[in-house]
Amino acid sequence: MKNRHKFLRVIFILTLILIIILFFTDLSLRPLIKKYVEQKGKIESTAIVNKVVLDEISNENVDYTYLIKTERSNDGKVLSLSSNIQQINILKSKILLAIQNELSNTSPKNFGIPVGSFSGSHLLDNRGPEVILKLSICGNVSANFNSIFTDAGFNQTRHQIFLDITTQILAFIPGYPVMSGITTNILIAETIIVGEVPQILATVSDNNILKSLK
Repeated sequence: MKNRHKFLRVIFILTLILIIILFFTDLSLRPLIKKYVEQKGKIESTAIVNKVVLDEISNENVDYTYLIKTERSNDGKVLSLSSNIQQINILKSKILLAIQNELSNTSPKNFGIPVGSFSGSHLLDNRGPEVILKLSICGNVSANFNSIFTDAGFNQTRHQIFLDITTQILAFIPGYPVMSGITTNILIAETIIVGEVPQILATVSDNNILKSLK
């Protein structure tokens, strides 16, 4: 009986030591694993966003005239620029829905962390065989159009239209969830406007598309 109690005490102490070791190991590895999870999650979600946007632009034949209406005088001078609200809203809705669907239907992906990275040593970082982990991502998406005017030479202005897509993703492996926000800026269309720049910018500003397209 005495030996049995001694054996159980040893088992208890060893179990306690093991729990403490696992606790501090998890504590030290958690930031590293979360960093890798966040990096991989951002790479995956950015790839999805870029692919969806390019596909939609191609499918809808989006160009500058698809988004912007230009009013000209009889001699070809630009009088005003205005956003095509209906086209912009339709395009934005299609892109957001497609991205959301892609994120929802993304299958878990395997990725590896080199064993040397767990050591904390710069000499061993990214070295050795990989520990394979399974990554899943999901998230919410929002988007806004923005336009930028820049000088393109004598009496010329470059007008670029960007779509700013913000993705709030949850990237996780069991026990290591990571919330992260990613903003991707994609050039949708651009043109060179020939004309008197101050007058063009004043007109655009009055139409509220100098800074953003609603």
